[in-house]
Amino acid sequence: MHCMSTPSTLSLLLGATLCVAPVFSQTPDAAASDDPLGLTPDETSSLLNQLIKVTQTFDATTKEVLASARARFNTAAASEAAATDLYLAAWKIVNIDRRPRPADAEPLDEDEIKKQLVETMEENGAAPALRIQLAWLALSIEAVEAPDDAARLALYPRVRKLAQESANLLQLAAGAETKEDRIVAIVREKNPEDRRPRNRDQNRLGRGVREVLGQSVFSSLFAQAYQLQNYAKLPKNWARSPIEFAMIYDTMLMTQCRLEKKQDLPELWDEWIAVEAAEKKATLDESAYLLWLATAGKDFQWRKQLDLLRNGVTPTTAAGELLRMAQENPNHPSLGRWMNDLTALKAEITGESPRNQGSQPAQIPETGGGTR
Repeated sequence: MHCMSTPSTLSLLLGATLCVAPVFSQTPDAAASDDPLGLTPDETSSLLNQLIKVTQTFDATTKEVLASARARFNTAAASEAAATDLYLAAWKIVNIDRRPRPADAEPLDEDEIKKQLVETMEENGAAPALRIQLAWLALSIEAVEAPDDAARLALYPRVRKLAQESANLLQLAAGAETKEDRIVAIVREKNPEDRRPRNRDQNRLGRGVREVLGQSVFSSLFAQAYQLQNYAKLPKNWARSPIEFAMIYDTMLMTQCRLEKKQDLPELWDEWIAVEAAEKKATLDESAYLLWLATAGKDFQWRKQLDLLRNGVTPTTAAGELLRMAQENPNHPSLGRWMNDLTALKAEITGESPRNQGSQPAQIPETGGGTR
């Protein structure tokens, strides 16, 4: 983990200040200068030169830090074991090495701390999620380093792959048993009269997985260890985590698809709906999940067909589906908006000015929307 050590920005700034300080001491009447800072032209030039050197050094340091971090994260993302090892090292840096301790404090038992961390990760299933988090963090750094939008767009296939992996992991974790469940099962096998309730919290193992996958990668322990907040921020319209599905599909993948390859829109819509459903099934109880399917799930289907119609992809089929959904779901909570969408469509076809119907304005979204 020695690669995490980087030149201190503070030391660079202090060095520049020390170099400039003698100049200030030579100008007792600086306040009389016309310069906004009260400096003579020579002093201003000297200060600017020092500032330029500091920023150039910082820019070079930034490139080195990002390249080093990206390489390390990609290596650790190759396996769950490697991801776990890097997590433990990052935890030590952030929570032990960087935290001052009183001189008379008892020494920490780092081996015991490590053992407890490993046990916790085993119980909440965090290791595979950490691997994906590292992969997303490395990919996000690559997006930061990308020289232009075209280079960033070339990363989208990997974005899509990690989003699918994340959805699959959420489902897998939600279906697994916790350590407590297994203990209760063993007790019941030995004593059928035991009526201890099993833990049926839908978030059990999924809780640890979701907490890791849902965290902004630039706020993760890995990013903290490298102090990435000092060197970069996520690009505009780049998802903070691999389960920020609305941003990934609607803002990133589909926006580009609508411009370059509209025929792929149906596949992307189906994939987005599937990962959203997987996330909800992993985090909601059965009744809440069924309610989601009947409400938000159907609204996703509506927005899909509306998007396909607007982009000329199987327009006849899409129009038929919209009409069918409106007729077959008279009690849907989004029916008012749906009818406004149809009214706006009619106005576009006829050239009429649409009349506002219901409580929401008529609209035909240019994108698939982002209802979560």
